[in-house]
Amino acid sequence: MLPGLVCELFSASPLDPQRYAEPLFAILDDWRYRPSKYGDSEPLRNKWGDRRAFCETCKACASMYFGPVIVAWNKPRFGLMITHESGPKVKSHSLSIFSCQPKHFGGNGAPYLLELADTLFDTMGFTYGFACLNAEYHSHNIVPATYLDGVTVRPQRVVGMEWPDCIPGFYWCNYFGDAYLSEGLSTAFRGLPNTTPLARGIRVLRSASALDWDLPEERARSAELVAACGPDWFFSKRSGMPAKALRSNKDAFRSPMTP
Repeated sequence: MLPGLVCELFSASPLDPQRYAEPLFAILDDWRYRPSKYGDSEPLRNKWGDRRAFCETCKACASMYFGPVIVAWNKPRFGLMITHESGPKVKSHSLSIFSCQPKHFGGNGAPYLLELADTLFDTMGFTYGFACLNAEYHSHNIVPATYLDGVTVRPQRVVGMEWPDCIPGFYWCNYFGDAYLSEGLSTAFRGLPNTTPLARGIRVLRSASALDWDLPEERARSAELVAACGPDWFFSKRSGMPAKALRSNKDAFRSPMTP
């Protein structure tokens, strides 16, 4: 399990580097921690700083059936990855921020991570997202491997990460874009504490600290918020896939973008 916090932002339409690459470079270049290097695979060989070269890398990766763009920081040490995938089973594109230690991101409430995620959510037009400790993500969306006499009978599996066919869980931090608010979720969030309106949606925090996710009161709070939003939107290990799904054009992901 990767240590620290993870943030996942999802797009219901293909991420087009012609639109996002330059704004993304500007956001990361001006943010409080400047990236160190980037590339499409480890080891990362491109030193951060050349805007044009970064944009060309994004365009090249978007033209592949699986073309990740990886950005890394050395001080503090964490990473960001844009996932461009294409094919008949692909439903979305995403951006991940991972291995974020709370002490480097402003403390237990990770305000530095939230300021970056807020900006990316609005600027790149994401539709849904979440942030939490990796331990909370594993609790929601990982089925551990099964062993018998030291032999793996069934490997570890990821479950519920089928967005936009479901909301994969209610986490410490949750992003809902305008597409969800227009489906009636804005009523559920009205008057709730710890909600932040964004240009293209809303951010909902379950509590001030990401570290308290496993406390009984935090689990109860999550259940209350799921009930307020409507449980038929949410995946859970207990109930499986929900009845409701966000409408989207999955055919848009069948082929890579033309360079």
